[in-house]
Order: sequence, then structure tokens, then C-alpha cells
Amino acid sequence: MSGAEEGLTVDQLVDLIRKEAERLEDVKIYFALRQYHFRPITKKAVHLVKVCLSIDSLGFPITPRLIQSFVKWQLRDQLHRLGDKHILVLKRRELPSTFEWTVHPTFKKLVE
Repeated sequence: MSGAEEGLTVDQLVDLIRKEAERLEDVKIYFALRQYHFRPITKKAVHLVKVCLSIDSLGFPITPRLIQSFVKWQLRDQLHRLGDKHILVLKRRELPSTFEWTVHPTFKKLVE
């Protein structure tokens, strides 16, 4: 399934990402975060990484607005911390107010 698939409503997209996130194991993500020296490893952090991996695997861009459908806390600092540890990669955009990330390929290999 690609991110360019048309005709999805927001609710369908959220359900698709949730199903993909359920497929991922918390334990694998925990140990991958530990290997990257990410601290503190909380349930929130594991959940955020699960959502990011799911969005990325479906081919959609990881944006704060899309992630906000799954988490209800302040995201910007968390996403930048994941970027500092090379778990996420911040894409350069023409519009400076728009942040977009992808999952780093080496981190993705650790989890899969």
C-alpha cells in the first residue's frame, strides 16, 4: 500500500495507521530505543515511535498534525529529541513552518 493512495478519509487513514501500529511489538521498539541511548524510555515514547514507524511504512509523511490524531501531548520537543538521536530525520521543506520527518533507515531495520 502506498502513501499516494487516493480516496481515504481521515478516519480511514487513522484506522489504517492504528492497525499497522498494532502489528509492531513494544519490546522490539524498547530495545531499539535503548540501543540508540534514548532516555527516558516511557510508554509514551514507545507509542510515539510505533505511530511514526506505522505512518512511514504506509508511505505517508510524518507530520505533527497527523500524529496529533494518536497522541494528546506536546509533540514538537519529542519529535526533535527523536531526531537528535537519529531515530527520525527532519526533511528540509520550502515552507519553514512545516515540519516533516521520516524514520531513519538503520532504526527501521532494527525494529523489523
